[in-house]
Amino acid sequence: ASGTLDTLGGQLRTALGGLNDLGAQAGSAPVTGTGIVVTVTDADSASGEVQDTDLRALVNALWIAGAKAVSVNGQRLSTRSSLRNSGSVIRVNGVSLSSPYVVNAVGPSVGTWSATVSGGVFRTSASTYGFTYSEAYPGSVTVPSGTSGMLALTYARPAGKDQQ
Repeated sequence: ASGTLDTLGGQLRTALGGLNDLGAQAGSAPVTGTGIVVTVTDADSASGEVQDTDLRALVNALWIAGAKAVSVNGQRLSTRSSLRNSGSVIRVNGVSLSSPYVVNAVGPSVGTWSATVSGGVFRTSASTYGFTYSEAYPGSVTVPSGTSGMLALTYARPAGKDQQ
């Protein structure tokens, strides 16, 4: 009986580990690890305000560099998230954000983001429009879990037995 319990315990630990990995990928679980914090700040002039396209370029560069999870001002990004200008603010997951924009990304190689094509687009925009950014590499970075509304599927339905 002891061997069976040990086997079941091992299977449970494996299943829970897989569940945690899936939660991190889907955005339903927070992710903590090696990463980067990029802080992006508007310039003093109206022409130097950070735009949704600028943050999208930065976020795309982080994904390309191997980010496992990304957030902007505490809002977890997923495949269902969008960064959009709404007047003079940027909205993500239905939440209005303002400068400074603090972008957290977890992944062992996210520090290479600026070498990507998207990173180049972001750096060029910063240079052209005068907004600033800084990078920090704390010992540990946390990206929070997403909101339940961000994770809910609106149109997908489970397949019935006749559709499998």
